[in-house]
Amino acid sequence: LREAFTIICTIRLERHAARIRAGEPPDNLVDPRELPPLERASLREAFQAVARAQKQLGRFVPMGL
Repeated sequence: LREAFTIICTIRLERHAARIRAGEPPDNLVDPRELPPLERASLREAFQAVARAQKQLGRFVPMGL
């Protein structure tokens, strides 16, 4: 999960920096289609790792409690 967090934060911060350089306010709207293939694959894997962890956690902590 730490690696997934690092990947997601890095992509997010790169988006912020690009928008600031373009004179626009930073946002968190990253279009995966605009990412290079390797970065897109890394992002996909990061989200899959988070989804797996959430699924495992759901076995111990039922939602809605």
